[in-house]
Amino acid sequence: MILYGELSEINPDDIGQIDILKDASAAATMRIFGPFYNSAGIQSPDGKNAVDLYARNNSNYRANLDFGRAIGRGIGTIRPTPFAEHVLWVMNGIEHIEDLHHNSKVGNWGAMESIKYSTASTIYHGENLKLRHPTTNAILCAEAKFCLGDATGAAADVNEIRKRAKSSQLYTTVTIADIMNERARELYLEEWRHMELSRVSYCLALSGKPDEWGNTYDVNTYDKHSGTDLNGGCYWCKRVVKYGGMYNRGGINSNNRTLNYKMDKCNLYWPVPNAAITANLKGTLRQNYVYGGYNANTPAWDTWKEAVADEDKVQ
Repeated sequence: MILYGELSEINPDDIGQIDILKDASAAATMRIFGPFYNSAGIQSPDGKNAVDLYARNNSNYRANLDFGRAIGRGIGTIRPTPFAEHVLWVMNGIEHIEDLHHNSKVGNWGAMESIKYSTASTIYHGENLKLRHPTTNAILCAEAKFCLGDATGAAADVNEIRKRAKSSQLYTTVTIADIMNERARELYLEEWRHMELSRVSYCLALSGKPDEWGNTYDVNTYDKHSGTDLNGGCYWCKRVVKYGGMYNRGGINSNNRTLNYKMDKCNLYWPVPNAAITANLKGTLRQNYVYGGYNANTPAWDTWKEAVADEDKVQ
């Protein structure tokens, strides 16, 4: 969603902390709240620019696709919270889109779903924008196929990414290592690798499929190991220790100093801060395995649906 209006009328608490706004009334709200929808990095599925902005004397100009005049040319420096985008406008259980403050038809509000492909040369011209990350989708698809036992199909998905990158080396079959290596190559420094490998460690254990060394993991115990040896543990631990060449290998000489980098198998998940546990007066957070205060009998959510349902349990 794109929120417009005088910024001086908006409660910063509803949007999130905005320390940079010294003079809110002088801010160009269409610029800072609007997304950078006409970036050259956003393309249509057929590889053309998604949203080109044409002058009104250009033969490609279409008034119904003139987003520059309708919602401005945003750069998305501030993102409203879900409360400011939706909850604020709900009365009697209904989000009132006809309210003039929240009405896209009169130009006071713009919805992301309203933006369409405007570039004349794309075959998707006039259709709603499709927001996706093609590489992430293909990698996840390859991972899913591998976990379902279709290594050949997984290889085909990985090869699509490699072909796009003009690589001459393709796969006929893949291991989970090949998939994760391709993810690292394609999304180099674009994501938190530890978080991704911890997710994959769980998925691999859930599937029962082996890693590149032939190890299989039990979803009930893969995260219940400690120590710095490679017996047991999870995929994340083995991969980081074996490929990283840094942890649990004894002293490393650095500028005439001996540095000993250690990583424990339990570091797959870091400890829940005690402050968060003690602040929870109406319930008990389970501490992660091995860390002080861990109790396996403390209830924990198994699905995101349980977590969402628990949000409504207030007193």
